[in-house]
Amino acid sequence: MNNRLKWSGEKVKRLCRLFGHITRLHETSNFAHLAKKELPKRAFVSVTGGLKSQVNRPDFLNAKSHQADFCWNLWWLKVEHD
Repeated sequence: MNNRLKWSGEKVKRLCRLFGHITRLHETSNFAHLAKKELPKRAFVSVTGGLKSQVNRPDFLNAKSHQADFCWNLWWLKVEHD
């Protein structure tokens, strides 16, 4: 039985909004730098605790603190790692 996460479009949109809020709060703490430092070493875990996936894609690691970037990246995770 395939027990991988299956995400609806609405769930992805909600996570994008959540990431947008978080990154706006952390814009001054260089969130993208922390992502570059941590993500190559371990699985990416969403703040909801729901998604775990290996991420080594340069455009993800270079993500800016911007909601649209996270929206695209979450969609990539959904498509490639479901």
